[in-house]
Order: sequence, then C-alpha cells, then structure tokens
Amino acid sequence: CSQRLEQECGRFQRYHHPITLGMCNIDGLTKFNDYGYIIGDRVLKLVATTLRERLRSVDFIGRYHGDKFLLILPETPPETSKATLEKISQFLAKTPLNIKGKPVQITLSFSLTTFKKEEDSADSCQRMTQGFEAIKEQGGNCIHIV
Repeated sequence: CSQRLEQECGRFQRYHHPITLGMCNIDGLTKFNDYGYIIGDRVLKLVATTLRERLRSVDFIGRYHGDKFLLILPETPPETSKATLEKISQFLAKTPLNIKGKPVQITLSFSLTTFKKEEDSADSCQRMTQGFEAIKEQGGNCIHIV
C-alpha cells in the first residue's frame, strides 16, 4: 500500500493530474466478528471483491488496517469518485446477508481527499483519518471529502 501511495504522490507532484485517495471503513466490523472471526473475514473478502469488481482496473485497492481499505483512483477528482462509491455502498447495503438466521446489512464509510502541492503522502493519510471524525459524528454509512 505505502509503496503505491508514494508512487502516486510523486506522479501527482510532477504532473498535477486529478486523483482520489480514499479510505474505506466497514462500519461495525466488530459486530460481524462477534459471530466469529470467520464471519468477519468473509465480510472483508466480500467488500474487497465488490470494490475490485466495481472499480476500474487502473484503480488500486489495498488493505490498510483492520477494517479499512486504501483506495487510489487516478485521473479522478474526489467529487466524481464519490458518486461511484455511493453506488458501491448502495449495492453492498442491498446485498442479502444472513448470519445465524438473522438478516444483517453491510455499510461502508469513505473519507476522500486528493494530494496537495508541497505535501507528502503522510499528510494526505492524516487528512483522511481526520475525515473519519466527521463520519463518526454522522453515525457512519456516508462519504466525506476532506
């Protein structure tokens, strides 16, 4: 993840093309893990597979930490990425999932940003992490551009 992030930061600093950096959080992953870590792992795989299938082949998806994925969407400003990610969120929320006979819903939250001139990738990651503070206040299941 970090190597690709550094490459894209260098590309942005040189060419200044639009790019979306995103962190995707699986809301309430711990509730899935309460049913057993195998269930939590299946949810992680379902989200990863859905992101991979519904984003472009040039987009990057990598596990960032715990319940988070790092997304890099080249040549795409965050406002455009937001619409695509909303569709993915809606798809997953409608995906029927039953755990021990109970229907459950997978929801995602995204914190999106872009690189800025004269900063490194760590600054962008810090901004995305701070974006989750606003998401927590809203209760999750949303997309926040920082």
